[in-house]
Amino acid sequence: TNIYVCKQDTDGKIKWVKTVRTYVDLFVRGSGVALDGLGGVYTTGSFLGEFDFDPGAGVHTLGKEDETNAYIWKLSTDGEFRWARTLGGDGASFGFGIAADNSGNIYGTGAFFGTRDFDPGEGEFNLSSGDHDDIYVWRLDALGNFQWAGAMGGSGSPPFPRKAVRASGLEITRDDPALGEAYARLVRARRSDSPPGNGHEPVPMEE
Repeated sequence: TNIYVCKQDTDGKIKWVKTVRTYVDLFVRGSGVALDGLGGVYTTGSFLGEFDFDPGAGVHTLGKEDETNAYIWKLSTDGEFRWARTLGGDGASFGFGIAADNSGNIYGTGAFFGTRDFDPGEGEFNLSSGDHDDIYVWRLDALGNFQWAGAMGGSGSPPFPRKAVRASGLEITRDDPALGEAYARLVRARRSDSPPGNGHEPVPMEE
């Protein structure tokens, strides 16, 4: 399987189509798209194995053999490759929602298990799940640099988040009100640039 991003004009005519590349029969899925208001186009989802996320002449390979990872992929308004990021560490991660705030920060949401490194750069920011999948919120800046990440889990496997949408600031939504509130708590408590710590501790509510 593969994914693509397609831009159309107001008459429905295709302006461009971009996709990722792999050299074997592997799996990649797109689960959400967001715009940052400055021409940036962001996609999130999950992939298994290694993929080249640069749709042009360059090569930008992410992933490991037999490992499932969440990704965030940025293109320009003209479909030019900007960057792509994924998680490190052990276990697996899944991307299901994405949003951009008014400052150009990118919020990815999804689920993970094991110990995952949410800093795609040279630094390290590990979060570990419990016995089941945990939910996460992951923030990058417009250049793809790590800002913060937080996680929340419990005694059972949470339902996957459906989507993240841009509203006034950021709102994480789902049909399940409890899960939507859990994401909102993570976002409100970690909206500042202060170190978020490990999100398994109780997250205080903020008005």
